[in-house]
Amino acid sequence: MPRRSQRLSLANVRTHTTRRTSPALAKHEMYMKLTSLEIERSRRSTERKATMDRVEMIDQRLREIETEQAEIRRLLDEQKTPLEQNKQSNKGFDGLNLSY
Repeated sequence: MPRRSQRLSLANVRTHTTRRTSPALAKHEMYMKLTSLEIERSRRSTERKATMDRVEMIDQRLREIETEQAEIRRLLDEQKTPLEQNKQSNKGFDGLNLSY
């Protein structure tokens, strides 16, 4: 019996058979069980492939984002204003610098 927090849905449907495999099963019942298991296996394989494709798409987009960020940072470094360049050259200076 599933726990209360665990909901049954199509995503977690398993192939259910009323009896385990045994010599007492009729031949057609064994073929039916094999067919049911093969259908479930096929469905799970399709789900797995779709999930792996989605993960690959997400990974690719993350790589694109990193590339775009690097390009924007490079452009920002090239376009620094004189004030920003002055701040970088005075990095260890803690005092106030006033010019009149």
